[in-house]
Amino acid sequence: MTFDEYQELAMTFCTKESNNLPYMILGLNEEVGELTGKLAKAVRKGLLKPDITFDEDNVNEELFELMDNLTKESGDVLWMLAGLHSVLNKRLETTAHLNIHKLTSRKKRGVIVGEGDNR
Repeated sequence: MTFDEYQELAMTFCTKESNNLPYMILGLNEEVGELTGKLAKAVRKGLLKPDITFDEDNVNEELFELMDNLTKESGDVLWMLAGLHSVLNKRLETTAHLNIHKLTSRKKRGVIVGEGDNR
């Protein structure tokens, strides 16, 4: 599935009341907060260490549940991004391509860590 296909399909679930810029931006912030909250709780419980890798060899039941929850919340973030793009009359796929172009430029110029767009 392409980003454009996802965006089109995802917006079939958008209600009339939520098809506007304030809702999409506020909803995106809320969903990112939920994603962050899941991560914060995992850190507090000691499930996550800085060097953790998510592979089959070290995933216990709690870690598997965390991975599942983070994936589900990421899907909600993606839906809100698709909605934001829709109300702006933009394509999510175009933004993905533009972002890769920006990151490629940063990497070539040795400023991949950020704040390299104006150099």
